[in-house]
Amino acid sequence: LQHDDASGEAREVAYVGVVPEARRRGHGRQLLLRALLEARAAGKSSLALSVDARNRPAWQLYESLGFEEALRQQVLLRLE
Repeated sequence: LQHDDASGEAREVAYVGVVPEARRRGHGRQLLLRALLEARAAGKSSLALSVDARNRPAWQLYESLGFEEALRQQVLLRLE
């Protein structure tokens, strides 16, 4: 997902997670708002992040903050 335009260099959020007992209290929103402020302060025009396609609550949060899908990838893991 990407926020703002993709014309400039983006900052990336590698992972956002809130422990289950603290969810639905605005913590994720505050973390992302802080990341957006930090990206703007660094002169970046966009902020990119990854999200599991099945994580509907996360998608709703990101979309409410103006993020839009920019790229869809399939990630495969091999556990040994």
